[in-house]
This record gives sequence, C-alpha cells and structure tokens, in this order.
Amino acid sequence: MMLNLPQTRTEGKVYFNRDWESHKNGSGKPDGDFWLGNEAVHILTYQPYELRIEIRSDGKDYFAHYKTFKVERESDKYRLRLGAVSGTLGDGSHGLSYSNNMFFSTFDRDHDESKSNCALNSKSGWWHKSCYFSKLNAPWISKQILESWYSGKKWMSATRTEMKMRPL
Repeated sequence: MMLNLPQTRTEGKVYFNRDWESHKNGSGKPDGDFWLGNEAVHILTYQPYELRIEIRSDGKDYFAHYKTFKVERESDKYRLRLGAVSGTLGDGSHGLSYSNNMFFSTFDRDHDESKSNCALNSKSGWWHKSCYFSKLNAPWISKQILESWYSGKKWMSATRTEMKMRPL
C-alpha cells in the first residue's frame, strides 16, 4: 500500500511558491493540496523507500515508479536521490529523473545549475536542475498545473498529481 506522501495537488488552493522554511516544514492539508515538508520526507526516507508519481493529464492517468527514493538532510540541501524508473510517464532521463542528485531550490535559496533562479522563474520550490522537465509544485492556472512534466515527447499539464511513497 502506497502512502499519499509527500505531495498532492487536486484543487489549486495552496500556492507552492514558498520560502525555504515553508518547504522544510510543509504546507496545505493532506485531503487537498499538500506538501509534507522536506524535513519529514528526509526523516522518513532515512530507510529505503520507493516512490510513485501519478499525474492526470488530458483526462488520462499516468505514473512513474522509482525503485528507490531518498531525500538527504538539510545540510545537503535536501538533495534528491532516485533509483531506476518505470511506468507510463515516459520519464527516462526526463521528468523527475532529470533532477536526480539535485538540491532542493526555493526563491530564497537557489541551488539549481541554471544561471537563473529556476524556483523564482517557475514560481515553485522543487529539485530544479535547469528549469526543465518536472515542476509538480508549479502554480495552478486555469484548473491545472501548466507544463508540469516533460514526458520525453511533449509537455504535460496536470489536473491532479500525487507523490506516493512506501518503505521497501
């Protein structure tokens, strides 16, 4: 059974363009739009976890399953660690895999590899590398998250996203 953690987007009522401390501690409500918080995810993933990302786009459901998932401690800027991926999202080297080994960035703490601040530009805290491929915390506009995932062939705009994890 997968746990509905650390992120859910279903309504667009919570704005995820927040500072470092807000992303560290979490925001929203688990039955709506929700970010568990990087510190809690770090503590949970101290032991091996797997991750499943589910996205609803254009009336269809897609998923990416990561064999392993870990978020490092704050002193390592909540670095993302991912294992092999499978599923229907077409992640490959796109999607969240593109952000593997990246630090978490917010508008007030820029840790991406871009010359610009991806968190500031995309209005979302995330494991940005160079502002591309996955932005599940991006703003909700017109009942969806515009260009929230790159499938390797096209940009997908999501009307629902969930990140689910469970211990191995």
